[in-house]
Amino acid sequence: MAPRKKKGGGGRGRGGKNKLGSTVASLLEIVGLPDLECLDECADFDKEWNVVKRWNRKKVLATHPDKGGDPKEFREVRSAFETLRDMFENKKVPSFRDSATRATSKEYKTNFEDSENYTTPSYDFYEAQEEIDEPIYKVELAKSNRSVCCKFGTKKNNYQDKKCPIVPGTQFKTRDVWRKTKDGGYMESIPSTVIEKGMIRIGSIDEQSGTYGRWCHLECWRVPTKIWLAMPEEHEVQDPKTFEKCLRSLNEILFTGMQELSREDIDLLVAHVMNRDNWAQTQKKKLASGAETPSKKNKKAPVKKEKPAPSKKRKGAPVKKEEPPHSSSKEASSSGCYVLGSSPKKGSTGSELVPVEKKTKKGKGKAVVVKKKKFEMPRPGVGKARAGCLDGLTCVLTGVFPEVGGGAGLSLGKARVKGMVESFGGRVTSAVSGKTDVLIVGKEPGMSKVSKGRSQEKCTLVNLEDFANGIREDTVGSMLENAHSKPVMIGEDEFSKGYKRRSGFNSLMYRSSAADIEFATGQGQGTVIEPKKKEESKSEYSKLKVSELRMLLKSKGLSTSGKKAELVKRLEEA
Repeated sequence: MAPRKKKGGGGRGRGGKNKLGSTVASLLEIVGLPDLECLDECADFDKEWNVVKRWNRKKVLATHPDKGGDPKEFREVRSAFETLRDMFENKKVPSFRDSATRATSKEYKTNFEDSENYTTPSYDFYEAQEEIDEPIYKVELAKSNRSVCCKFGTKKNNYQDKKCPIVPGTQFKTRDVWRKTKDGGYMESIPSTVIEKGMIRIGSIDEQSGTYGRWCHLECWRVPTKIWLAMPEEHEVQDPKTFEKCLRSLNEILFTGMQELSREDIDLLVAHVMNRDNWAQTQKKKLASGAETPSKKNKKAPVKKEKPAPSKKRKGAPVKKEEPPHSSSKEASSSGCYVLGSSPKKGSTGSELVPVEKKTKKGKGKAVVVKKKKFEMPRPGVGKARAGCLDGLTCVLTGVFPEVGGGAGLSLGKARVKGMVESFGGRVTSAVSGKTDVLIVGKEPGMSKVSKGRSQEKCTLVNLEDFANGIREDTVGSMLENAHSKPVMIGEDEFSKGYKRRSGFNSLMYRSSAADIEFATGQGQGTVIEPKKKEESKSEYSKLKVSELRMLLKSKGLSTSGKKAELVKRLEEA
């Protein structure tokens, strides 16, 4: 007799024993994870979520109906992923791996039934999603009156076509924008609208710093293609609830912060996205064969016309692998496995990831991989960790902390380490000073902070692992004494390059002598070199604004291009 068909997608879970979607492990299998061992190397819940997103993206591309996939299987994948996303967003479980046996039948069944009433995002939508660890966009309420809307209109309309909500008493700030010309370029001062406290603002992530910036008013936001491709098509139901459901499905994937908005603010966000006039233009991509990627069917979004150009192969273009990587770490070994601990390499900070080779069992040929040691964040009252053991200590963080997770770029792990210090009564500041007691050194530390920390007699340099162990064992005092007597050694190639600007990276290492670099590594004596400050001109012209300087230059028949320092120098020489 044929097996009885099951509700909620049918089929069986792992080992053919569980119903489809009945447990977290079954959901992970539906979205494409081969087994739970894929999560063994994840140090925290955020990294587990990144792994799940990568495997899910591969699965939906393989099962999408637009490419001949089974619609029922695609619904199962979407429903499983929505269930996992809701668990991650609302922190219903501490970890997918540790909660593999948790029952999820009810949530999965609800999502599976609801998916029939909502639009199916096109194949282009999933293809446009890059394998990113942090959401690209963030929506939130402005926390102060300091942020400025980055959408200031177009120059041809004299910047009068901006959509900023102008109300009586609106403040403006002058913003200098560099304009390129054939002769070089010049700075132009543009009045920008201040985003008042409490207004909805939307920003994008800076991949280098890992923080969100380039904020703009909701009214000025052009809904990116990656987002509106997931919205209902024009011939489908145009219902606010449908759009809200689609937006919520993107939360913690393409953008974040929606869960913190009020009901009124969510309605404003949904109304803005529903208006197709607010959608950004589609940039058609050129394929290797010369064909263009199709846009979503029946989407009447404006398409930017481009002149046909010969396709060029980019040098060093990455080759797609069959399986998505389990980690986004830059230092991936052939085995993809690391352990956390002290490294025999000279200049170690004691918290780097050490690659471990795979060992094969005799006769079986199966690879046995040494699992990476998971960093456990100490918590007040757990074990010997005593609440208030860091009272009176002022700490500064330098480098990144991938073993902790959270954040991206130059901010990787810093928010969680800061929270750990503050939970035990410590204080975290942004810069090293005479009041700094501890400088917590992570991977790729900044040479400037390390040098200042070594030059302060009161300041002690310590790596995160030793610092956390001192908290866990309630031996912070003796730990700091030992660290002060045995300074942390750092290799020259382990310092951060800093933030990349037009002129290159801004790390202090690139403008320091060999003696000062040796001093920063802990191997020699030297003097700390502070960044050179620009000499301010004593001329009366330096007190004028850029716009006023240009008016003076124009009246004298001189060139008005260049930065303020160049304009002042030109007037002084005239």
